[in-house]
Amino acid sequence: MKNQSWGFVLLAALLIPAVSSAQKLERTRNWEVGDKLTYNLVMKGRPMRMVEQVLEVTDAEIRMTLLAGDRTYDAALSARDMSRVRGLCQGSGQACTWLPGDVWAAFPLETGKSWSFTMTVTNEGYVTEVASERKVEAVETVDTPAGQFKAYRVSGAESLTSMSKEGKGPYRGMATMTYWLASIKGKLVLVNWEYSNSFGENFTRELQAAELK
Repeated sequence: MKNQSWGFVLLAALLIPAVSSAQKLERTRNWEVGDKLTYNLVMKGRPMRMVEQVLEVTDAEIRMTLLAGDRTYDAALSARDMSRVRGLCQGSGQACTWLPGDVWAAFPLETGKSWSFTMTVTNEGYVTEVASERKVEAVETVDTPAGQFKAYRVSGAESLTSMSKEGKGPYRGMATMTYWLASIKGKLVLVNWEYSNSFGENFTRELQAAELK
């Protein structure tokens, strides 16, 4: 009986690192030409279909077209770290740039991982300085119309300082968000996202389909 007990202890010791390492995502593959993601986007209470499709991949950018409702946007991610640099500001519905980029994932992803950064967000009417804090809170199962995924739940808090392009402001506020990231076919995909800020902008988006190579 004593030998059996030691056997169980040894088995448990071997399993713990395996479970732990399974919760750590070192890196994913970059998106490729033809990859397509479809979302249900609800922006300020208005539901619409949003489609992102990769058109070109260069050493610097993953260039995409983004269709939301009846409007098409030029969009891009950094090829270096997948941060957003151009696309749709889903809170306002306007075309935006994020410089040097919106770092929505910092590898390796694992529970407790945190990162912070600053960026300048420019849309059609405002320039906003953003200080952002992100943290991986947990790994959990998420159900979406596209399927069920093991996903990293990330929380975020941001301080915002905006100036209108006409020179009005500054306007100061805060934003909070929660989003879930999953690896699908070895590629990082945002499967759910909830966002709101003190300027009255808010949105949710949920993955409907993932067509990835």
